[in-house]
Order: sequence, then structure tokens, then C-alpha cells
Amino acid sequence: MSKHLTNGPLKLASRAPASASFRGPLPHAFTLVEMMVTIAIVGILVAMLFPALQSVRQSARRTTCSANLRQIAIATLNYETARRQFPAGDDGKGGNYIVSILAHLKQEYLYVETSRALSAGETWRDRMIELSELQVKPLICPASNPGDKEVSLEDVGRYTTHYYGLLGPIGNAQTSDESRRYSYSTLGGSETSEGGPIGMQGIFSPNSQGKFVGKKMKDVRDGTSYTFGFGEISGFDNTESRDAIPRAGWALGAVFGSNRKPDKIYSLKSVAHSINYLGSSDFNTTPFSSNHPQGAQFAFLDGAIRFVDERVSLDVLKFHCSIDAVEKPEELDNF
Repeated sequence: MSKHLTNGPLKLASRAPASASFRGPLPHAFTLVEMMVTIAIVGILVAMLFPALQSVRQSARRTTCSANLRQIAIATLNYETARRQFPAGDDGKGGNYIVSILAHLKQEYLYVETSRALSAGETWRDRMIELSELQVKPLICPASNPGDKEVSLEDVGRYTTHYYGLLGPIGNAQTSDESRRYSYSTLGGSETSEGGPIGMQGIFSPNSQGKFVGKKMKDVRDGTSYTFGFGEISGFDNTESRDAIPRAGWALGAVFGSNRKPDKIYSLKSVAHSINYLGSSDFNTTPFSSNHPQGAQFAFLDGAIRFVDERVSLDVLKFHCSIDAVEKPEELDNF
């Protein structure tokens, strides 16, 4: 027997219970006070970040809106390059300037529909209403309310546009020092036209006989870098002094009266009010407006986009919506 064995029974070393050897302090739960403090801190952080997030979202929407309007302006310039004239405000078949530039907006499949032969009993107005059943994404401002991409009038299609061609200013305008005063000619008026007065000095204005003829580049005597061709109407909130702003199908042109002159013009507007004006107006003088903070987007005829502050003088806005060079160059401020 080994000498290492001792007499007597073998004894095993005592071992502490496993649970005892790994037992640590019990976990500490949140007290009510600690929980309230944590919630308060999280709330403060959210409150600090929310305005920044809202600002980023507003900026992104405004950038997209600007890109939409630029597409329309560039498509119009491409049309002018190809045809040697700008599109007419009404194409003579019930359509508007948007219909004329569809191919340049990469909407060829819609443009093909504008030249397809009419079926039995169909009119061109019917065709334009049919086209307006389809939404064209570049015509909608992303900052508008969800329901405002659809029409508000009856029998004019389903989807509208938020970007309108300019008929030019109406009424009078004067310089800031009141040294000069200008008067703008109009066609029709509240007494002779249900839609209200129609400016005759814009890029899409009709002539004195009420016919829409495409202007040429030489007609823009103020210069394309000084003259607006398009503006945004995407803010449709009602007020006590203003009815709901009418929205028609994006493809529809003008409605002509019994005198064969335009009455209501769906896709073109005269300039009679400041941006985001909340008072009443005629159909043809719906004010330019948006859901962007403190202003709306406009496009010059050279393709440049400008966000115009709602505080800009109505007189200055009128100066930039006229093509006829009745104003002096120093009055055509760059905002």
C-alpha cells in the first residue's frame, strides 16, 4: 500500500455550495424619482431635436419643389428651342402649356395621348379630363397637404397642378420712391368675365382678340433673367375672408365665353395680390401661395428658380411678371 495513504477513513474536502460562491449584490431597480428624471431628460432632448428635424424636412420639401419647378422651366425652354417660340397658354384643343411640354417633361406616353384621334362622341376637353385622371409627380409640391393634389372642382379630372403659368400683372405698380407709376393692360374684368381680369403682359397672355399665341424669345423685352414665367400655388387653407382656392385638372386650358374670348383659365394666373394673400380674389387672380414658410417658389424664363418672400412688395412682384419692358432696369430688383 502506498506510503501516502494514512490510516482511517478517507475524508473529502468540503466544498461550498455553488450558489454561494457566485452570489453577488442584488440588482438595483430604478426608483420612481430616477425614472422621472430619465423621462424628463429624454423629453428635453426630443424637444431640442424636433425643431431641427422639422427644419430639415421643410428644407428637403422646398428643394424638391424647386426641382419640380425647374423641370417645368427647362422643359419650356427646350420647347422654345425646338419650336422657336414658347408654348401658348391654351393649345386650342382644350389643353394648356403643360400638355405642350409633356414630351420635354419625359412624359412621352401622355404626350402620345394628346395626338391620338378622337373617338366617336369624344371632345378634346374630354381627352384633357381623361389625362388629368393620371397624376404627374413633377406637378405636385411635396409640402402641400395630402388631399391638395386632387381637384376641388367637378368634371375636371382627378389630379391638379401646383405650378401655374403667368398671365402678367394687372392694375398699377409704382417704384418705391413713388417717382414712377405703371399701368398694365388687361382683357376682360369682373363685369365682363366670370373668371375676372386677365393680364396681357405675361409670357402666356392672350392677345387683344383673346387668342393664345406662343410668344417668341424677342418678346421678352425685360430679359429672361428678370422675368418670371411660372409660380407656385400649393397653399389651399381656407380663411373667413377667402373661399377654397379652386383646383382643376392639370391638363385643362381655358374656358371661352360667348364672345369667344377666354373667361376662366385653369392653369394660368394674373398677378393682382401679394404672395400668401388671404383675402378674396377672382378665379383668374388666385394669389400665389404655398405651405413653405413665408413665401413661394417662382421660375424665371432662363430656368433659374427663386424663393420669393411673402413680404416682397406687390409692385416689385408685378415688375418681374411683365415681359414688355415698361419698367426701368433699376426697378427690376433681384429680391
